[in-house]
Amino acid sequence: MKRDDEIKRLIYYAKSLGVKVTIRDFAFEEQGEIADDPHVIININKKHHSSKTELILTLLHELSHARYINSHDGKISKAWILEDEREPGKKLPKKLRKEIADFELNSLDMMMDIAAELKIEIPMSKIAKQCELDKWAYSFYLDTGEWPTGKQKKTKEKELKEKYNV
Repeated sequence: MKRDDEIKRLIYYAKSLGVKVTIRDFAFEEQGEIADDPHVIININKKHHSSKTELILTLLHELSHARYINSHDGKISKAWILEDEREPGKKLPKKLRKEIADFELNSLDMMMDIAAELKIEIPMSKIAKQCELDKWAYSFYLDTGEWPTGKQKKTKEKELKEKYNV
């Protein structure tokens, strides 16, 4: 029940930002995504989450983007459209990858603030670990033009679990 209440608070928070949140089973390819055309929306694919805690962490990730857009009068880079449409084996130019990474890295700094403001009871160390893992993935993408493999992500996650003692 506690996690259900936290999910509700996160959805109400999104509404306060003028953001619509949709949570569906297998409706989306990714765990979560944000779009801003014409209004900011967050789509969450519940089937990719094995727990409510993971769902909350994904909501925090996406809400950090929504808050960043709201507080910086920003937009999501159109480079995301090109990334989604690129052919396998072809890399997006580094300038466009940088647009994506800058937006992601700058906005993810807000994850912990949102969690604290909404009194999310997931340990802050777990949220910090997830934030650092997400930032690492975008930095990896910026540097290489590829997303980390599952094995690379698991290795990094293990390292961060030890670092954050979670």
